[in-house]
Amino acid sequence: MSATFFAMCGAILGGLSVVLGAFGAHALKAVMDDYSTKIWEKAVLYQALHALTLLILPSFSELMTPLDINIIGFVMIF
Repeated sequence: MSATFFAMCGAILGGLSVVLGAFGAHALKAVMDDYSTKIWEKAVLYQALHALTLLILPSFSELMTPLDINIIGFVMIF
């Protein structure tokens, strides 16, 4: 896989984290209690951090081997 594939995945997953965060803040607010809301917020935060890592990963393509980038990229996706 190329580094741009992981950047594209990061952009998609970053947008998804924004959508899921807004969905949890607005649509699920009446359904979930405080404990469930905190779990949802933490999950969205982790999703956003993984997406950010995928977006930054291509900038290290000159410092790392393609195998290293593939391993890190797939770990962040899955």
